[in-house]
Amino acid sequence: MIPRTFPPAPAWSPDGHRIKAELDYSRGPEKTWVYGGLRPADGQALTMTASSRNSVFY
Repeated sequence: MIPRTFPPAPAWSPDGHRIKAELDYSRGPEKTWVYGGLRPADGQALTMTASSRNSVFY
């Protein structure tokens, strides 16, 4: 093995191992729903955001 003569890439430790961050799978209270539609005849698109997913916003 030849020693490295250049610095490691970002997110890698000096000894060549990938630095692992703790995983976070929660969305938290700041989630937003995005609704959208496309009219293929003329390409017109419409999008809307909503704070919850229910029939009122749909």
